[in-house]
Amino acid sequence: LEILIEVYAFYFFLYFNFGGYCDVAIGLGSLLGVRPPENFDRPFLARNVSDFWQRQHRSLTLWLTDYIFTPTLKATRAGGSLRGHPATATALALIVTMLVSGLWHGTSVGFLLFGLTHGLYLVVYHYWDTLLIKRMGRGRVRALRQNPLVVAGGVFITFNATAFAFVFFQLG
Repeated sequence: LEILIEVYAFYFFLYFNFGGYCDVAIGLGSLLGVRPPENFDRPFLARNVSDFWQRQHRSLTLWLTDYIFTPTLKATRAGGSLRGHPATATALALIVTMLVSGLWHGTSVGFLLFGLTHGLYLVVYHYWDTLLIKRMGRGRVRALRQNPLVVAGGVFITFNATAFAFVFFQLG
């Protein structure tokens, strides 16, 4: 129980620490007549790890998408041995992107493990999402995701998985 409390406390500490810096930058920008975009959108309420990265550190996520994920995905789909394997190409692009994300924060093993963990989370989610849509169809999956129990379960799993991954920041 003590370890779990420490994991959660560290997760909240990181969020409030960096979120506070972002709020100061937004406030200073607003005073100067420039409104910087919000960098966080309630990441603790993310329903899955993909949703988490749309809510958490949005400026970095957009940069990673534009300059790492998209070019890597295009390159792996365009040629080479992954040309006929789009799911594998996507998985590779996700892993590379999140490894860069980890290394963006620092070059230690802890940050590398953070990126690898989130990359693996995204790959698992991508395969799971693809399988669900293939078996149930988009409409039924969309309806399933509106179920309050499914929403609560997704938030619970995502919160705990991401809290665990941020433990690697302490190794950094």
